Amino acid sequence: MKFVFPDKIQLARIPTPIQRLDRLSTEWGVELRVKRDDLTGAELTGNKIRKLEYLLCDARHRGCDMIVTCGAVTSNHARAAAIAARRLGLHCLLILAGDPPALASGNLQLDLLVGAEVQYISREEYSANIDGILQQTEQELIAQGRKPYMIPTGGSNPIGLVGYVEAAREIRDQCAEENWFPDTLACAVGSGGTYAGLFLGNLLFRPAASVLGILVCGTVESFSSKIERDVRETCARFEIQETINTESIRLIDGYIAGGYAKTNSEQLRFIRHVAQQEAIFLDPVYTGKAFYGIYREIQAGRIPPNSRILLIHTGGIFGFSAFAEEMAAEWKSVASWPDCFA
Repeated sequence: MKFVFPDKIQLARIPTPIQRLDRLSTEWGVELRVKRDDLTGAELTGNKIRKLEYLLCDARHRGCDMIVTCGAVTSNHARAAAIAARRLGLHCLLILAGDPPALASGNLQLDLLVGAEVQYISREEYSANIDGILQQTEQELIAQGRKPYMIPTGGSNPIGLVGYVEAAREIRDQCAEENWFPDTLACAVGSGGTYAGLFLGNLLFRPAASVLGILVCGTVESFSSKIERDVRETCARFEIQETINTESIRLIDGYIAGGYAKTNSEQLRFIRHVAQQEAIFLDPVYTGKAFYGIYREIQAGRIPPNSRILLIHTGGIFGFSAFAEEMAAEWKSVASWPDCFA
């Protein structure tokens, strides 16, 4: 059926290119390409700006004078939201999980540079009650005479995920031009919105045979439920008459490496190998885990040889600085490494 997209504010540089990864394709025994959503902008790099185009347009329609959103201290979403809000003349309040660092760097440095107001809460508080904290904050701001627009973690709600419904249409058009359609469309799953948008977009526009999500936190059960709920709410909101087969939601969780924003030696080595082979920079929080997960699934035979795989590069380059110590420790003896990923 035809989907009528809601209004948006043009902020991202799209369409982003699809790039062949010939050397890794030869190594892995598949046809591998990457959708370069790390090229949606410089300061606005990454997947989050696709969602924010629709969310901030909704905020403007509602006459809001500020946005409130949340994430980790190193959040890509928070950084994109803070910068996009400032570009539109809106104040931004960020509620971030973690302790304030002695020296701000990466995404947080950019948050502060554009004048975002930051409130820090504990990771435990965030995990247990971020929805309640957002609701209370909204009530307090309204009492102060403000008009806040509330955005959940990752911008992952029915309005935000439309950004990746649109991306699925974009992918379909690009693949048609090349006469190359993937068997698997793969992305990292951290808040679920990108996957949910791609999943619904794949139902509507059919760019790929299936959509695979590699978890960077959480569990398959919790994300399956959230993604199903988000997709159904989006269909209801935009009157999409589409049959949702929840059994086709494909998620894997074996590559979390200890939890959100954590990594390990093998994944860091893999990130460096990909950079040396293709000059593609994967971050340890999202894309490093996603690409590594695909690699291991191929090695285990769960993705067949010669499969066509399109990986979504969701950005994250500003997050590298948070892993400077781990990278320095891992890479100091790089000259003596065996190349274990060839």
